Amino acid sequence: MTNHTKKDEGDSKSAPSNLNMQDLLDVLLEALAERDRRRTQGQAWIYVGHAAGNASAGASGGDGPTSHAAASIRIDVETQPASSVTVTPAAPTAPAGQSAAQAQSSSPASSVVSYSDIVADPSPSAPSTSRALPTRSLPHPGERWYSVTRGLSVGVFNDWNTVQPLVSGVTNACFRRLPDRQTALNVFNAALAVGTFRCSCFLITSNRLEREPVSSACMGRRAKYLTNEERERAKRSQRASYTLSEKGKECRLRQNQRTYRMRKSRTQSPFRMMPKHSIPEEVLIAARIPYDWDPLTSGSESSDLGIWDKPFHVCLPEDYVDPEICDSLFEGPEEDIPQFTAKLEARQRQRLVDSGWARYFEPQESRVIDAMKEELDDRLLAWENLQLRSSYTTEHAQVASDVARKWAAKMIYTLAVELEIREKGHTYYLDAIVTSTLPWLCI
Repeated sequence: MTNHTKKDEGDSKSAPSNLNMQDLLDVLLEALAERDRRRTQGQAWIYVGHAAGNASAGASGGDGPTSHAAASIRIDVETQPASSVTVTPAAPTAPAGQSAAQAQSSSPASSVVSYSDIVADPSPSAPSTSRALPTRSLPHPGERWYSVTRGLSVGVFNDWNTVQPLVSGVTNACFRRLPDRQTALNVFNAALAVGTFRCSCFLITSNRLEREPVSSACMGRRAKYLTNEERERAKRSQRASYTLSEKGKECRLRQNQRTYRMRKSRTQSPFRMMPKHSIPEEVLIAARIPYDWDPLTSGSESSDLGIWDKPFHVCLPEDYVDPEICDSLFEGPEEDIPQFTAKLEARQRQRLVDSGWARYFEPQESRVIDAMKEELDDRLLAWENLQLRSSYTTEHAQVASDVARKWAAKMIYTLAVELEIREKGHTYYLDAIVTSTLPWLCI
């Protein structure tokens, strides 16, 4: 104060004559008091993990003792709106002329204070401008913490009055009472990692409240799709994936071929011509019956039905006739019949084409013609003696009998037409091969 006084006295010499030294001292003292008061008020701050201490002295600017001890302040945000501050006492700084024990004795005894107590002006001379805020302090040492993982709401709480409405009367509610906050947070985070929550989960942190949706059913199968839009999107994705797969491409090719045959099929049957050899009218009618054949369907495992070997009598397998064996062999929906028919048709068509190529590669023409005449007579005889029951106990046997009768007639017609062309000469036969006019080539 001595230096300031001398400086002020030097400055007063240059001041106007109407101001005396007492007036200048009063102005300076008021300015210093206002500066110290503002400095004292600005030292009451709150921040997470910082030591609040070393407050200024009074308005005189000296090193006098403070009215509050240094403390470590942490603000915890809970799931319900409340402001709470946990204050951990730190070692106070002993002012001049005071021991550490005296400074410790002058510190607050309670470790839990409210927000309004912290922001209050520590200077007793300065008027308090802060107002008390409605706050709820964190629990004192010895109180319980609750970690709720299943209930109307989940989170970490420290008040049973808050936890009770969330778990009471709730099916499969799950909560734990724990001695401290850190243990409760550890239990809560462990349940979060496992994913055993029933409703939306609230993550408790030191300075914010984050909400993350965690859906998990307590019992039963977890819903794969929560909305109809997700279900439709997954269905469209599955259809697109199936279309690009090999099985999907094969199915699409089969459908396209069937559609193409329906639109571009021949209007006239290859069995339309009347051969010179005498053939019964019923054979011609049966030979012109269309057949259901799929080029992608293999009939290698189907039966020959007995019409391709002597004596060319229709012989149905016992598996098709016996109801018990048939039921155990052809288990499945009714759509099995079209597939069964297509396989039988593919098998008979393949045998018809193979027999035609076998005759083509036979070196001796005269021998082939004699063999064809003999086979044609045997087949006509078998047709006259053809005895098929009008009805069968199984649908598979009825389908097989119709296929056998139809392809037996087609084979008779094929032999008659090919024999007529071969009798004209080998050149006519080769022309028929090149132009695919033979029934077994254009079938």
